[in-house]
Amino acid sequence: MKKNNGVTLLILIITIIIMTIILGITISAGTDLIRNTQKNRITTNLYLIQARATILLDNYLFDKDETALNTISNTEIGNQLGGVYLGIDKASLISKMGFKNINPSNKTSHIYCQWNEADLKNQGIDTSNITQGESFIIDYNLEKMEVDVASVKGYKDSKGREYHLLSELKDE
Repeated sequence: MKKNNGVTLLILIITIIIMTIILGITISAGTDLIRNTQKNRITTNLYLIQARATILLDNYLFDKDETALNTISNTEIGNQLGGVYLGIDKASLISKMGFKNINPSNKTSHIYCQWNEADLKNQGIDTSNITQGESFIIDYNLEKMEVDVASVKGYKDSKGREYHLLSELKDE
């Protein structure tokens, strides 16, 4: 009788160890799945915003030559492109997002605007996939006629590194 109790106890311990290993694998896989979902959500939102901002920039620049652009202030251009124009007083926020072309001069080839949920709705972007209070910074590069975007909230990977720019998330 004692021999059966020892075997039963051994089987119970082995079962507990196996269940603990399975639970650890499941939790790890679930955490990775949640992180990938968050990254994909932010990346998708950034692509949508970049596409809309590119259309706005193309429409704005369509009938303007370089001479005309040089006579218009950055603030006026930013206001025409939608959202809130970010001047040099917001350079720290712009830099924190990872944008490199921050120029303190009054006239620059980069115009930065911030879009919140209301701005996204005004641009016809579905906000059901946007976290409440989330906002985005748009970098309109007038020289290259390109648009880059960043999420102010960003994405934090499993190693604690933060990503804000679409270009960073594509490469990650």
